[in-house]
Amino acid sequence: MYTCFSQSLAAFIFLFCSLLSVPASARTLFIDFNNAEREIAVFKQSQLGVASEVVVVPSYQRITRKQRLHIVKVNEAIEAFTVKLQDCAVAIKRDAKCDGYYDKIYSLEQEREKTTGYYSADDLKKELLALLEDKNAIPFNMVVISGHHEQGFYRGELTDAKVKEFVDMMDESRPLYSKVNTVVFLGCETGTKAVYKNTLQSMFPDVPVILASEDNAPTRNEARNLAYIKQVMAIRPKLLAAKSVKEVQPLFQSLLARHWPASLLWKQNVVFLKDSTELLVEPVL
Repeated sequence: MYTCFSQSLAAFIFLFCSLLSVPASARTLFIDFNNAEREIAVFKQSQLGVASEVVVVPSYQRITRKQRLHIVKVNEAIEAFTVKLQDCAVAIKRDAKCDGYYDKIYSLEQEREKTTGYYSADDLKKELLALLEDKNAIPFNMVVISGHHEQGFYRGELTDAKVKEFVDMMDESRPLYSKVNTVVFLGCETGTKAVYKNTLQSMFPDVPVILASEDNAPTRNEARNLAYIKQVMAIRPKLLAAKSVKEVQPLFQSLLARHWPASLLWKQNVVFLKDSTELLVEPVL
């Protein structure tokens, strides 16, 4: 009985100390190229009893929720006309309406840009720099970037930026990330070994956990995407506390089990990919 009591007391002390080590609040900077309301909602959920405050850029002052909802509808219309164009391309007998679909898509794209207020990469940069002046905004514990990654751009429904533009604005707003311990990229091919080595390692040089996608990522509202985000949040404390590759490996496998093509740069040099675990930079002999 004494042994059971001692074990229970030890467990209680360990839990109490663990809770003390958790910050009183968690702050996340969510850079939202992609109009990803449901992803933002998951990151706002409490973790380990700690409410996560999420600061979204573009801010809701610049692009309101009403505008964002309208942009969703416009984008759905664009996708519908795109499907019709694809049908036109393979049709044996071309419908006369096909020629008008390009004009419809162009018009809708103009409407989407007008709804965002023509929000540009320069506007995104200005908002990030403005956060430097907000004493309540920093430091952040985590950064999340949601958007497509293709042809040298990060892009989505709200805005886009060339990779170099994005890297430069991250560098100019560097003090925002002085306490960041986790970065999460939610976009296709954001976490190949080449991207880690050529872009992300210099973009976030001191962050011990950088999660991204080795291949094509699921769309923002897919159930497996939201389940993946929840799993990231669940294992994040263990990833940060891990001391060895052996400890990280099962945690990484739990992400792959969500059918999301996860990859991980751990401690700035160990890359976890679907089929291998490698050093980003081989040691000099």
